[in-house]
Amino acid sequence: MSTKSFDDFVKKRVNEAQSNRSSKEIDWDETLEDWIQSLKDLYSRMEEYLRKYTQSGEIQVTHKKIQVSEEYLGNYEVEKLTFHIGNEKVVAKPIGRLMIGATGRVDLIGARGTLRLVLLEKGGPAIQTKIKIGQKVEEETSWHPIQNIEISERGWYIATLPPRITTTALTADTFRDALMELSDV
Repeated sequence: MSTKSFDDFVKKRVNEAQSNRSSKEIDWDETLEDWIQSLKDLYSRMEEYLRKYTQSGEIQVTHKKIQVSEEYLGNYEVEKLTFHIGNEKVVAKPIGRLMIGATGRVDLIGARGTLRLVLLEKGGPAIQTKIKIGQKVEEETSWHPIQNIEISERGWYIATLPPRITTTALTADTFRDALMELSDV
């Protein structure tokens, strides 16, 4: 093998790597900003669902900053909410953005257990696989649903635990039902 052909080989591999990196690189700062905004939107919805009760003083909502640490996103600060209903409290605690099967997760934690709120994309959770065969530049890409659930629009859903995951859209009624289920009633 000549030096020139090896030089060509190295240049080709370096160029391929750079073009793959630049076209497919994830912007982690943008991902984190989107996650934080999604949390703010969720919390606004939750507070709106309870406005009648917070205005009358029957329910108090407190915000507390917490630290979350995730690979690629690093350490970041978000809020958890605590809903005080009489002597009961339910906490909405962000678990993370980088979840298998969801765009993000917040746990609702009460005296009687925990419910998962998951942010799902339209179409539902799927795993994308890419296969590069040999030295060919062609890639085969496929999407495989990982749960048998239909998600008609991006949004927050209450999800049951595996293996038989079901989801229910987060609405005023389902959120209030969740608070009752988690409270020590």
